[in-house]
Amino acid sequence: MIYYSYNRLDNLKSTLESKKNEVSNNVKYFSKIVIYQQRIISYSVTCIIFFLIGASLGSIIRKGGMGLPVIIAIVIFIIFYVMNVGVENMSWSGKMNPYLAAWLPNFILFPFGIWMTYKALTDSQLFDAEKYKAFFKPVTKLFVKDKEHKRYQ
Repeated sequence: MIYYSYNRLDNLKSTLESKKNEVSNNVKYFSKIVIYQQRIISYSVTCIIFFLIGASLGSIIRKGGMGLPVIIAIVIFIIFYVMNVGVENMSWSGKMNPYLAAWLPNFILFPFGIWMTYKALTDSQLFDAEKYKAFFKPVTKLFVKDKEHKRYQ
């Protein structure tokens, strides 16, 4: 009787493992389908967000020519791409809700796009190096010596 119970438990364990793998594969397949469906809409919104960011970069950065805005735009796109690939992989493995995974990079970049547009409309000097030097001057004073050592005088 104990032998029969032990065999029964072994059969239940193997059945549970096979069902778990089957459900896991179904979840992964469902996640991929939802990601592909939501990607169609979310990429459309991403274009609008990148328009907000790009137009703001073009109007804020007047000095420096084409180089600085292009570099900043490339960095922003790389950040978006890394976020997008990361959350999609998490969704495909079943660790994240696929609806959230499709929209999370947009939710993160949208406030940045609005902020950049606001800064462009108020004509702020966002990329003025002198402004940042003055802001970090108290911090840099901590690391700079005021006078030389007695030995060198």
